[in-house]
Amino acid sequence: MKRFFILLVIISLFNIKDSLAEDFRDDFNKFEKKIYKSLDKNSNVLLDQPWWVMNNFGHNYSEGIEGFPKDFERSLYWYQKASDLGLPLASFNLAMINYSGKFGLNQNFEEAHKFFILAFEQRFIELNTRFFVDEKTLKKYLDDNLPEPSKEFSNLRDLFISALELPSKTRYERLKNLVDLQNIKTDKFSIQDFISNGEATCDPSGTINKSEDRWDEFKITILAQENNILIIRKAEIVGELMHEDLFTREDKLLSLKYAKNNNSNIEWFDYVDQKLFGQHNNYFIYFKLYVDDNQKLKLYKQPYYIKSNKDFNLKMNQKFKIKSEELLGDFGSQKHIDLEDEFYHELYNNYSNIMKDTNNGASLTEEFLCEI
Repeated sequence: MKRFFILLVIISLFNIKDSLAEDFRDDFNKFEKKIYKSLDKNSNVLLDQPWWVMNNFGHNYSEGIEGFPKDFERSLYWYQKASDLGLPLASFNLAMINYSGKFGLNQNFEEAHKFFILAFEQRFIELNTRFFVDEKTLKKYLDDNLPEPSKEFSNLRDLFISALELPSKTRYERLKNLVDLQNIKTDKFSIQDFISNGEATCDPSGTINKSEDRWDEFKITILAQENNILIIRKAEIVGELMHEDLFTREDKLLSLKYAKNNNSNIEWFDYVDQKLFGQHNNYFIYFKLYVDDNQKLKLYKQPYYIKSNKDFNLKMNQKFKIKSEELLGDFGSQKHIDLEDEFYHELYNNYSNIMKDTNNGASLTEEFLCEI
């Protein structure tokens, strides 16, 4: 079997150069210098993040609050500076100004579109935090600022909101290309679509034990494949991907999963070793990526406890450690792949037998909607 090759990409948080953090005060006018000096540097954490200071200046100028005069020209200046440094909220503010025609300016569709895309790219492809609000609140804000948008602006709004609801590549491309959402039929995806694309974004609000938490979308990425074997990584967009530059090589390798493409679905197991109150709580999680009857791509997740068979549990814990050592020492070698394959098959057979006779883990079962 060929050796697997992995490209580990380190994603920078905002791609901001330290030198820029030092230079932004050079752009202050006399009033802004006075305001900045009056800020409590011991309590205001934003002072260590110049892009936030810039955005706050833009907001205060636009509203005429916190001792700032209303100055739309200066507000636009600081929003633009913060946007240039990579702050998605500032880019969103610029999109809103052009979308609604605020500040006495005319609506500008091209500029609104440009900044909505930029806001999405700066935060919603890898760094998703939704501007600290959910989609309903954001849509209401858009509607309050432009109650009766034209068809063109209405479609732009809906494309942006749709992309936030599930930041998949498909929805991102629609936003970029200004696809008319009214002409879009229900999306249908196959396992082969996922394999060909190499990536899927999944939403945590599934159909089983539905979660209201919308802040932890994750990506499943195929890093290597050989026949029906896939090496994949499942990583939360906020967390692992957002702070990937803080992870060691060992962390990144151990996050990789050995999965089997069984034609109609892709299956793998994850190992969890928790220590609570001085006791180890070891268990496995069964994952299955499949296509439902409506041709929706779904990820099924079920915790799998094997404490009922202590000897088997201890054996699998030991095998997990052995294959992990081989993964770190000689990833992609024949020995490593053989160990992964043996580990998968033993767990899969045991899981299948246990699930026939017990409700093991069913109360914690989750299902996620995924899109390429």
